[in-house]
Amino acid sequence: MEYMQDTLLSYKGMQKRDLILFPHRIAPEKQVEIFRDLATHLPQYEFVVCQDQELTKNEYHNLLGEAKIVFSASLQETLGIGCYEGALLD
Repeated sequence: MEYMQDTLLSYKGMQKRDLILFPHRIAPEKQVEIFRDLATHLPQYEFVVCQDQELTKNEYHNLLGEAKIVFSASLQETLGIGCYEGALLD
């Protein structure tokens, strides 16, 4: 995934906002219900499940750049691309 560093460079340093992203596909092992439940307990944050929308790559990368947190509760965490992209964008 080394190529991602150059791909995301223009999104690095964006102003962060109170946004928490679920960057994964919606599948049972990704446990999106935990994320949705957290949203009810932390109303001061905007919670976005990326797969609930039809985002372009640019729109997705902008959300990554603005997010304070990229969330994962995957049963099998293999450092997927969504978490790696989040780490690259702080």
